[in-house]
Formats: sequence, C-alpha cells, structure tokens
Amino acid sequence: MNDQPEFPHRLQRRELLLRAAAGATVLSGLALADGAPAVFATDDALSGTIQFSNYPGWIGKRTIPAFEKANPGVKVKQSSDSGSFVSLLPKLKAQPGLFDMALAGINEVQRGIAAGVVDKLDFKNIPNSKMIDKKFLGTAVNKSGDYFIPTDYGKTGIAIRTDLVHEPISSWADLWKVAPKYSGKIYVYDFAKDLLSTALLKLGYSANDTNKDHIAAAGKELQKLKPHIGNLGTNGIGAALVNGSAAISVTYDYDAYQAALKNKHIRWINPKEGMAASLEGGVALKGHNLQSEIEAFIDFALQPKYYADFVRDNSTAWTIPAARRYLPAGLAKSPILFPSQSVLRTVQFEAYLGAAEQHYDRAYTEFKAS
Repeated sequence: MNDQPEFPHRLQRRELLLRAAAGATVLSGLALADGAPAVFATDDALSGTIQFSNYPGWIGKRTIPAFEKANPGVKVKQSSDSGSFVSLLPKLKAQPGLFDMALAGINEVQRGIAAGVVDKLDFKNIPNSKMIDKKFLGTAVNKSGDYFIPTDYGKTGIAIRTDLVHEPISSWADLWKVAPKYSGKIYVYDFAKDLLSTALLKLGYSANDTNKDHIAAAGKELQKLKPHIGNLGTNGIGAALVNGSAAISVTYDYDAYQAALKNKHIRWINPKEGMAASLEGGVALKGHNLQSEIEAFIDFALQPKYYADFVRDNSTAWTIPAARRYLPAGLAKSPILFPSQSVLRTVQFEAYLGAAEQHYDRAYTEFKAS
C-alpha cells in the first residue's frame, strides 16, 4: 500500500467509531465523573497556545476547559479538519510548527518518525504515563524512544447473533468453516489491512507479516470467503447485527459493544489465533517551542477522572486501568472493550510495514476484483 489508501482507511474507521459513540450518554460541565467538584492547581509559569491536530470529539469534553482553568496562561486550540496524520506529513515537513501536537495511530507515528516530524517527549514530566498498562508501552515506537503516549485502541474480531448462529465459533478458522451455511449473512468492514490481518492470523502468521508469499496467501483466503459475504461496506455492520440482516460480522470492538447494547443476542468473540488492533495516542511535533506546555497538557489529560470522560464519551477501549472506577459499570465491565490480560496478550497492533505495504495493496485489490 502507499500513503493514499491509508487516508480514507483511517478516517472512515474513525468516523465509524464516532458515529457509534454518538448513542452513548454524554455529560457536560466541569464536575468530575464521580460528581465531585473540580479542583485545579494553577501553574502561572506555563504560557502559549498549543495547536492540536485531533479527531473530532476525541478528548473528554471537560479536559481542555479544566486544563486552561488550571493553567490560565495556556490555550489549547484543536483542529479537527486536518485529515489523517499521514495526510499531514508533507505539510508538517514543509511547515515545522504548523501543529505542536497531534493524535496518530502507531503505524502513522512510525511514518512520522521516519519523516523527521515527530519530537520526543520527556516522560519524567508526564508522571501519569506510569498508569498506562505496560502492554501499550511495549511497542516498537516506544522501544526506540519516548515518542508516543497511547490513549486508546480498537480490536478487529467477530460478532455473532447467538439466536441465529448455533455452531461454536472461537477462531478465524471457524468463521471460514461455517461461512457456506451463513452465506449472504456475513457482513464485513471493507478495510484492507484489517481484513488481510485476519486471514494472516488464520494461517498462523503475524498480523504485520512482511513476507510477500504469506500476504498473497492471505489474499487467497479472503477470496475463499468472499462468495459468502453479504455486505462488504464501510457502515451499517453493527446495525445489521441488531436487526438480523447479518448473523455474523467481522467488525470492531466498539461497533460490537454499541450493537450489543441494543440486542441481547449479540456476542463478541476473541478469535484464539489473535486479533489485529489499531493503537492511537498523542505525539509532539517538531518546530514547537512549547515542550513544557505540551507535556503538562498530556499529563493533565491522563488523570483517571478526565481520561474516563474520554473513554465514556467515545465508548473506546482504555489504556489506563485506573479509569475503571470512574466509568459506568456496564462500560467498565464490558469484556468486549476491556478483555482479560490473557486475551490482550493475543492482540497485535498494526505497524507501518514500509515496502511490504505494496503487497497488501496488491492482495486486497485482487480480492476485491475476484
């Protein structure tokens, strides 16, 4: 793949999550999640305006106002119309300082580091980063330096209607096995890397495999499944599970979570071969002169009470377990969004694969044309 397909992939999937989250309960004002009044420690030493490239609504509604109240010399100006981080790379390279920080997926951060536009963070100035589950800090990006503060992730798995599907399904292999029986009732999201990763996992390979032959074989596996796919699209998969148009879907955890709130017969399956997942978070960008302000803002947003606002408002999977106590019980205990550590160990986060991405592009093009 090249950079061009990456932009619609990432933007569309983020829009799916935001649409799903629109049905969640949203609170307003500056009271904290547990109803306690907000308490602010003022730091008059910080000053300036942080230009923040973010997805629409992708932060707790109270976080920025509370941070600005605690730090009256600092403003945080969000831009939510700048597209994906990958689409920003040429501008960031040409105009250092265009943005001071951004939200990006880990594969996008890897591109940004290679392009020389991502700046390091001093984690000693972000003490709340210690609350992040170490699973999310053990990625290739953070092993090479303190660049990335992981804030959320999304898994690709299987959701079924238990009143319509009676065969035991516990793996990707099981999905392929039962597909002929449910032909036309299998709905799948049309995103290349996610689908090819599921086929790679079915074959026993890494979700981030770079072997040309393995990727081609995964494409052939998808071609076997294709005759039984009733809908290969970019929206409505969760709704189809709710109304019964779909009996099985290859979908995202947040989509399945929202659908399960509407229909008790929807069950999420963590395939035993593992799952691919996106991992997103905050990065600082070169060209700024606001290192202390950026690190203070990130640290503020990681406070469990404020971080819980973000998780609750967007129904996304967390990276900070301490947020659990500030979330509604149904959300905090959801095995869809927050699996056990044994399941989490099977999750493989999508990485930037360099030249190998062209093999994914070719395999998916052949799948779509088959």
